[in-house]
Amino acid sequence: MFEILIKLILIIISSNSIACHASKYKQTHENSHDEISQVIDQFFSTRSAYFNVIKCIKNDDVAGMIIGTLLFKTHGSISYRIEDCKNLKDSTKRRFVLIIMDHLNTDLMIEELTPNRFDYSGFYLIYYIDNQSDIDILHYLFKKLSDLFIYNVNVICNDSSGIQLRTFFFFNERSCNSTDPLVINKFENNRWISKDFFPRKMRNLFGCPLKVATFIYEPAVIMQGSYDDNNYTLVGSEVEILKEIANVLNFSIQYSFDPSPGAWGRLKPNGEAVGAFLKIVERKSDLMIGSLTRTKNKSYFISFSSVITFNGIFVVIPPGAPFSAFEKLIRPFDKSVWICLMIILSLGFFIVIAVAPKPRSLMRKIIIGKEVKMPAMNIIVALVGGSQHILPKRSTPRILLMSFLLFCLVIRTLYTAALFKFLQSDNSKPTLSSIKEVIDKKFTVYVDPTYYDNFWEMKILKR
Repeated sequence: MFEILIKLILIIISSNSIACHASKYKQTHENSHDEISQVIDQFFSTRSAYFNVIKCIKNDDVAGMIIGTLLFKTHGSISYRIEDCKNLKDSTKRRFVLIIMDHLNTDLMIEELTPNRFDYSGFYLIYYIDNQSDIDILHYLFKKLSDLFIYNVNVICNDSSGIQLRTFFFFNERSCNSTDPLVINKFENNRWISKDFFPRKMRNLFGCPLKVATFIYEPAVIMQGSYDDNNYTLVGSEVEILKEIANVLNFSIQYSFDPSPGAWGRLKPNGEAVGAFLKIVERKSDLMIGSLTRTKNKSYFISFSSVITFNGIFVVIPPGAPFSAFEKLIRPFDKSVWICLMIILSLGFFIVIAVAPKPRSLMRKIIIGKEVKMPAMNIIVALVGGSQHILPKRSTPRILLMSFLLFCLVIRTLYTAALFKFLQSDNSKPTLSSIKEVIDKKFTVYVDPTYYDNFWEMKILKR
């Protein structure tokens, strides 16, 4: 009995210990949930109807507790899309993102931040469930994110200094590639001191130099002077635009210029690059100018600015082929006119063939006349404008013959006039008149490899 009592006491103590531990965990994280929900209400919900919550921790219960609290406190002000970092789908790019993770999964989460899944110009809020603000971990995180060109990122930290919002300013007065964690906001008296959660980091680059890969591509980039003597200047439409942007954003320009033909290079669908594109892909240059064409394929590997010019597509086609002798003869009339003529002549020959073998029949006397010996030949002679040497004596065949002669006269006159007009015009077949016609008739289109990389998604080439 005494042993049973001891066991009951131990079970009660153990249960109280577990309950106290859960209560302590809930109490430790409760305020952090308030901080997250306020950022969601005051920033994310004002810019989007939904945002993505990505959990990257081993303890799903902790993640469920945090997400459940957020759903309760935001009161349906924004829709959530909850995902696990190990099972991200590539259906859409995520722009407004909350990442809940622990320090051990930092590298895993960074590996999943691929450009086909995330918009690198988006806004990212990171919450570590470890509830620590290890400077080394934050510095490592910000360095990895800066390598991906993700700058709009904040981390909620909770240490002895209180609850803070930390980020990094890549360009600042002391450095041009800084990833040092800096405090930009504090949570005091159950609210954030400032509502500017994501400050603009690219308004002032503090005179930092940016390497610009470029080449000769008139009129965007024009070289004046001698490249061999290193005595040249670059001018052109995009050079002037770049100078104005540098004045506004306060950065200096360092050109990586190559005047050789084809120096712009290529960026293939598999990511293989040469020329100036290779400098961008390998991050040897920060910018690239020279009438670049923005395509879906290239946007996967490099980031483009807003489009500043639009160019049309010109297709060079050969002249129309000349008409053959036979085509010239039938060209004056349309196909429908020739079909009607053939029907009329066929009907005439059919009647003649049916009636002519019976010289004493009444039908022959009424239609042809008994004096006419070769009625089929008379049809051909009348058609080409010949004279009729033997005429029928009866009134009915005379009227029929006169009607047919007048018909043939009108047809010959129209044909002669149309043929004369056609011979005076350009005796060649009509050329293509639209891009749609090129596509519909499936003509072969030859294109330079560089332009093919830019326009291969168009219907004219996608065949």
